Amino acid sequence: MEGNEDFLQYIWKFRLFNTPLQDHTGSQIEVIDTGQLNSDSGPDFFNARIKSGPLTWAGNVEIHLKASDWYRHGHHLDPAYDNLILHAVVEKDRVVLNSKGREILTVKMEFNQNLWSKYQSLQAEQAVIPHREEMVFKKRDWFHIWLERLYMERLEERIIAVKLSLEETGDWEEVLYRALGRAMGQKTNAEPFEILTRTISLKKIARYCPDLHSKEAILFGQAGMLNSTEGDAYYQAMKQAYDILRSRLALQPMEAYLWKYLRLRPMNFPDIRIAQFAWMLDKYPALFYRLSSAGDPAAFVMNMRLGTSRYWTTHFRLNKPGHWGERIVGKERLSGLLINAVVPVLCTYMRDRGMSVNLLEISNIPSQLPIENNRVIRVWKSLGIPVTDGYTSQAILQLTKKLGLLK
Repeated sequence: MEGNEDFLQYIWKFRLFNTPLQDHTGSQIEVIDTGQLNSDSGPDFFNARIKSGPLTWAGNVEIHLKASDWYRHGHHLDPAYDNLILHAVVEKDRVVLNSKGREILTVKMEFNQNLWSKYQSLQAEQAVIPHREEMVFKKRDWFHIWLERLYMERLEERIIAVKLSLEETGDWEEVLYRALGRAMGQKTNAEPFEILTRTISLKKIARYCPDLHSKEAILFGQAGMLNSTEGDAYYQAMKQAYDILRSRLALQPMEAYLWKYLRLRPMNFPDIRIAQFAWMLDKYPALFYRLSSAGDPAAFVMNMRLGTSRYWTTHFRLNKPGHWGERIVGKERLSGLLINAVVPVLCTYMRDRGMSVNLLEISNIPSQLPIENNRVIRVWKSLGIPVTDGYTSQAILQLTKKLGLLK
């Protein structure tokens, strides 16, 4: 068998395998959603969905050439792979177990062998965006026409997510709390941040955590970062405060392994973002009320000062000293919070109350904001596309997502 794991991920992502897949009993496995490709540590695909008999399963998928690669890569010792719903392989040479000793459903993935040569041809271009010159420079006329529609489409998708959150919580403050948490995590840690905000409600934080220290304690505790008995004085003080809250409120923390650090700059480490999130909750209580009644909510957000407690001026991670410096949320990240959390929540709120919402007017907010500095935007800028503000960058991100251009 020719190929590598990148090729197999390509086969899985674009459903190029022969169907149906079958488990060890011969029962059919239906792939409803292949999931989201993960470029960081952990399983290859997140949030996949499969159907086995009458049951539908949601979770992660790992791809290997051989089933035995599971052990060669050490996945049987890593809790990050415990919630796997499927292990897809080309050669099913052994049964695999997770770190808890539970057998992982493993299926043999078959496909046309000619796909390997076609895949190699695609990779030979070595372009971050395939056929980018042809698509961009020959299609400039329609490219800019798309921008407005793409931004609106991206905003509408977020509005749908906000509606679902409101149906679940029935509380606008809680909805904004969850949206801001997810935005704080950015792409890499958005999911863990959302899990964190679901493990402890804003209402409980407001009621039982009257100061910054207790807010940090409950957030870091629920993030699964206060489980060790070892740590410096600050860690021990937080752990003591958290243990009291955990017992009093019968809290269940999330698994710490869900947080990702690989290829992140220290200022984006989860520890720093959680500390800044705690600061925001402490310094800006009833934030939804304040934003919904503000004359200029965009200016309110962009003028917020989000810092950390003193401990974090000499740390990027718990119990690991780092160089001194203020850990202040910059304008670019504030812009991200505004675009990805505040604007969708306020738009949904206005619609829910029967207020007139002019999305074209709303779109002027990101047009006044700095662009996001990420890999996708840098590639498009290198092609001569004038990505000059937050509005354009959001449209570009939506275009890249919808057309599946990013490798």
